[in-house]
Amino acid sequence: MRFAGTVFKVFHDDLVAANVVRNRPDQHYKIKAGILPPPHKDGESQRSAAWWWPEEIDAAMDRERERVAAIEASKTAAE
Repeated sequence: MRFAGTVFKVFHDDLVAANVVRNRPDQHYKIKAGILPPPHKDGESQRSAAWWWPEEIDAAMDRERERVAAIEASKTAAE
């Protein structure tokens, strides 16, 4: 799913609905692993909403698809 042009900000629930992440621990893992960029926050509070620009998520998912395709291609070439 492409987010650009469909939403203004992408929130956790949007990522879950698009199957980008399964849950919050999966989201945190993907941020720490560098798959997803760190989120922006609406305030300084710990409970402030975390969000991303749609273009950031689209670019991150494109990079992840390319990485997975390269792994698949190397497995196929090794066989």
